[in-house]
Amino acid sequence: MSAKTTQRSWTRLRAILLTPSLIWVVDQVGISAIFVHWDMMPMILPNTHFHGVFANASLFHVPSKELPRVLRELNAALRAGGVLFCSNPRGNNEEGLSDGRYCCFFNLDTWRAYVTAAGFSEIRHYYRPPGLPRDEQPWLATVWRKE
Repeated sequence: MSAKTTQRSWTRLRAILLTPSLIWVVDQVGISAIFVHWDMMPMILPNTHFHGVFANASLFHVPSKELPRVLRELNAALRAGGVLFCSNPRGNNEEGLSDGRYCCFFNLDTWRAYVTAAGFSEIRHYYRPPGLPRDEQPWLATVWRKE
């Protein structure tokens, strides 16, 4: 794919970013797209609008009591067959403040229970970074499809 084709394909991209500084970074690399800074609490998204949601290092900041609602809203925002990608630091289901920010560090079984209860089916999961022993892979990446 040429640079021109790549640039054209990005012009239809719509993204919701939760970190304002990331909008600046994307603008600096020249991606021509519509980006909106959004707060997850409350999160009002259009129904059946998105083909995919890329939630990298964001959903683990949602308190566990709010997580079912947030995941259901993401499910409702996806079109039929839409995909949800999540990458979160993993743990032993600890929850609370970490470096002044609220965090939930779930293990795979707990995370899977939350996401499947919201109407997603798992496509795959993996631990990051690749090629290291599990105890040196702090990130759990999961890919889901809207049922």
